[in-house]
Amino acid sequence: MKAKTKQNIRLSLLGIWAVISFFILAGEDIPGQPMSDLKFFGSKLAAMASLWLCFRTGKWLNKKGLLPEIKEDEED
Repeated sequence: MKAKTKQNIRLSLLGIWAVISFFILAGEDIPGQPMSDLKFFGSKLAAMASLWLCFRTGKWLNKKGLLPEIKEDEED
C-alpha cells in the first residue's frame, strides 16, 4: 500500500475511535432498563479515558509522521 493510503486509514480509524468514545460518553441509559450508578459512571469514565487515549495516540502518530498533513486554507 502507498504511504498516503496508510496515513489516511490511520486517521480514519482514529476518527471512528473518537466518535464511538464520544457517543458512549454522551449517551444515556435505556429508559426501560436503567443501569446502576456504578455501572453508569464507570462507562462514562471508561469513555473519557478512551477519548483521552485516542487524543494522545493521535498526537504520537502525528509526531512520528504517520498521519497525513492537513492543510487549512486561509480566507481573508
